[in-house]
Amino acid sequence: MGGLLQALTFGYAGLRVHLDRLEIRKPQLPPGSSGFRIRGIKYLGANLTLSISQEQTTLAVDSTSDTWPLTFVGGGHNVTRLSPGITLTLTGEGPFVIRPSPWKDCRLPLDIIGNNYLRPIGT
Repeated sequence: MGGLLQALTFGYAGLRVHLDRLEIRKPQLPPGSSGFRIRGIKYLGANLTLSISQEQTTLAVDSTSDTWPLTFVGGGHNVTRLSPGITLTLTGEGPFVIRPSPWKDCRLPLDIIGNNYLRPIGT
C-alpha cells in the first residue's frame, strides 16, 4: 500500500519536498484513470488538497497556521499568500512552489537536501 501512495504522491502528482519549499512538478494522471485527489497534505501547519483530473489540476487550502505564513508562486499566478478556502487552478507543468514567508534573518543550513557536501577523509 505504501508504494502505491508514494507512486501517486511523488510520481504522478509530482510533489517534491525540499528543505525550504514544497514543489509540484508536472502533475499528471495515471494511465486509464479519470482523476484522483490527495487530501491531507501537511506542510508547515497547512492542510492542502491536490486534485488532478482530465480537465484541470487544483490545489485547495483547507487550513493554515499563523506561525508559518505560506506563499504560492507559479502557473501564471502572482505571489499568493495561502489562506483557508483558497483554491488555485494549476496550469502548465510548473514548478508550482509553496514556501514560508521569510522569518527575520533565518538562513538555511549549508547542507541543503540534495547536495553532497562530503568532507575529505582526515579533515
